[in-house]
Amino acid sequence: MTVIDRRGRKTPAHARLALQGFVLAVPTLVVIFGFIFFPVGYSVWLSFTNKQAISPGYDYIGLANYIGLAQEPEFWWSFWRGTIFSVGSIVLQVLLGVGAALLLNESFTGRGFIRGITLFPYMLPTIVTILLWKWLLSATYGPVNYVLQSLGIIHAPVIWLGADWLMASTIFVAVWQFFPFVVISLLARLQTIDLQLYEAAAIDGANA
Repeated sequence: MTVIDRRGRKTPAHARLALQGFVLAVPTLVVIFGFIFFPVGYSVWLSFTNKQAISPGYDYIGLANYIGLAQEPEFWWSFWRGTIFSVGSIVLQVLLGVGAALLLNESFTGRGFIRGITLFPYMLPTIVTILLWKWLLSATYGPVNYVLQSLGIIHAPVIWLGADWLMASTIFVAVWQFFPFVVISLLARLQTIDLQLYEAAAIDGANA
C-alpha cells in the first residue's frame, strides 16, 4: 500500500491510516479524560462552591474557601510539615540514588544480586511497606529497638512513631521505598554510555 505518491503528496491510504490511528487512540483518551482530567477539573470547580457531601445543592462562593483555608493555622502547620517531608525525602532519595547507581554501574562479583536486592523495596506495595515498618519500629516488640538495645546504642525503647520521631521515621521509610526508582532511572542511563568514553577520559587524565 503506497501512502505517499512519487510527488510527495499524501494519498487516501494515508488518510485512512491516520483515521485508524485516531480511532485506536480514542479508548485511551476517554479513560484518561474520565479518570484524570474530569475528576481534577470537577474538584477545582467544587472548590469555588459551598458544596456539601450530604447536600445536592450548592452555590458559587468564589475564593471564600481559599481565603478561609489561608486563615487556618492548622493548614499552614500541615503545609510546613509537608514541605519538610517532601524536601527531606526527595533530597535523600536523590543523594542515595546517585551513589547507589554509580556503585552498581561498576563491575564486581554479585552485582546482579545486589541490584535485585536494591530494587526490592520499590517492588513492594505501599500497604505492605507500611505494615512492615510499623512492626519493625514498634516501641514494644519492634526488632529495631531490640537490636539497638543489644548493641548498647540506646538504653530504653525509642517511640519511633511518636511525636518526636514521627517525621524522621516517615522520611526514612519513604526514602527506603522510593530511592530505588532513582537508582533505576540513573543506572539505565549510565548503562548506555559507551565504555570507550571512559577510556578516552582516563587517557586524557580525567579523575573520578
